[in-house]
Order: sequence, then structure tokens, then C-alpha cells
Amino acid sequence: MKSKRFVAFIIDMAIAVILAIFVYVTLRCFNINSFSFIGAPFAWVLLICKDCFNGMSVGKRFVGIQIIDSTNREIASPAKCVIRNLFYFLGVIDVLVMFFHSKTMRLGDCIARTEVHLRDDTLQKVKLYKIILAIGYVLIVFTIVETLLHVYASSLGLFGLLYR
Repeated sequence: MKSKRFVAFIIDMAIAVILAIFVYVTLRCFNINSFSFIGAPFAWVLLICKDCFNGMSVGKRFVGIQIIDSTNREIASPAKCVIRNLFYFLGVIDVLVMFFHSKTMRLGDCIARTEVHLRDDTLQKVKLYKIILAIGYVLIVFTIVETLLHVYASSLGLFGLLYR
């Protein structure tokens, strides 16, 4: 299962990099120089919300695994997937927990009470409005955070350093 999770993660990261490059090139074509102000929330939403679609990202769908709720054995809700993926911010610590945990669970899995299992098409699908709500909330939060960081950096005079 570790190898499937790793392959799925590599696929997801490759897609995220390709999309980030696409957004960057598109912004440059329109002579917009503030990629981090526009692109950063977009990239974070992609990473945090990647498993919201019935517990599967593109990589997980490709290798045949999905996120399930460990308490009721159903597909994890989009909210649980978001909570689980917020632990990507801890980076190596989150991955180290996975390698040393007896069930190969990431720290995000332990906190959100989710597990990665082989894909089960018999499970009830997640309602679309729940997926849209989760993505919308994450997009709003990361846009606000990025805006505050942008304002804070410009008030300190760091804006010139960040966007040379």
C-alpha cells in the first residue's frame, strides 16, 4: 500500500506542478507579475482539496486507492479530507509518522480518523454540494491568508524584495 500511496502522491504533485506552470505562463502572457498573489491560493487549494472527490485524487484514482472514514467505513467526507491534507504543512514530520506508524497512517490520517484503502465502488458517493462547499471554504481561507501576507509584506517594504 505504501508504494501505491507514493505513486499516487507523485502523480498528484506532477499535476500540481504542471498546473502551476500553466497558471504562471498564462499570467505572464497577460503581463501580470504577481504569481504568488494569484497562484499561491490556487496551488494550496489544489493540494488541500485533492482528495475531496469521493476520497480520491487523480493519482489515487489512477492506482486504485481511496480515503475512507475509519469510524464508519464509508468514503471520507470532503471536510475530513481537507483536515487530513492540512497536515501537509508539517512536511517531513507528516511523512515520518507514516513510515513509523504500524498501519502506515500519516499524521493527518490519525487526526482526521481516515485510512487509505483499495478503491471500493460499492460505497455511497459524496454529494456534490459538500465537495463544492469544502473547496469554496478552503479557497476563501487561503485567499484571505495570501491577501493578508501580501498586505503585511508590502507594509514592511518587502514587496520589492518578493517581486523583483
